Amino acid sequence: DDMASKGAVSGNFKAILTTLAKKHPAHTEEDPDVDLGVEAMHDALEGIGPERTKEALIRILANKTSPQIEALKEAYKLKYSDLLREKIRNTTTGIFQSKGFRETLMGLLTPREEQIAIYLKEAFDGWFLNDDWGLISMLVHRTPEEMKEIRRFYMMVYGSDLIQDIRKNCSGDYEKAMVALVAPHARTIARGIRAAMRGWFTGTNKAGLIALLTHRDTDMPQLRIEFEREYEGHTLQKVLKEEAKGDFEKALSSLASYTPPSGV
Repeated sequence: DDMASKGAVSGNFKAILTTLAKKHPAHTEEDPDVDLGVEAMHDALEGIGPERTKEALIRILANKTSPQIEALKEAYKLKYSDLLREKIRNTTTGIFQSKGFRETLMGLLTPREEQIAIYLKEAFDGWFLNDDWGLISMLVHRTPEEMKEIRRFYMMVYGSDLIQDIRKNCSGDYEKAMVALVAPHARTIARGIRAAMRGWFTGTNKAGLIALLTHRDTDMPQLRIEFEREYEGHTLQKVLKEEAKGDFEKALSSLASYTPPSGV
């Protein structure tokens, strides 16, 4: 809103950004009439004039939640056998001078995880360098479910795996950190356990093993599977017996052998 007030944007783009900036749950209908929304959207797109069309699009879309927009898209497709996102793209192309306005509408009509996937690809394809801060901000604080959807959309839209593109465009510890954010959580922990094992020049990182193996009750079965994949067929329990001794080994093996009760 402050950016809009300083003149950085104007016109339709400013109108929709201002509306989105002021978006609040109090202004969102909990259970909107989808059929009514479909009719309003159809009327907005069919010959009411450019000015009224853009005002109607902002009014209909800007205060809806993502699930409500998805429901509207599905109902529109069922009634008119047309994809709402493509209909709006075609209708606004050549009418609205603001590319930013049209792209904001497309963003509202695109599932959140797909939009993140699109931005990630754009961050890789900078003029000279990756947009590193863009990559970081898009990948941190994502739940495993969200990350799985982001990877699925990335593959669906671009035909390539997100982790492979990270490896291709990043390097060193930065690459490892980015891959750790995207890879399944259990796989990342398994790789951390392997890294904590005794190497050629270093001893076993006992504090690291304790941190990585504790509080993993629900994850432990999948963690054992991922570790065996990473360690070329060696089980987690077997490797722990080789790495640790005495009571320490017994404690770690007990943690690694845990399987939560059925239904928990």
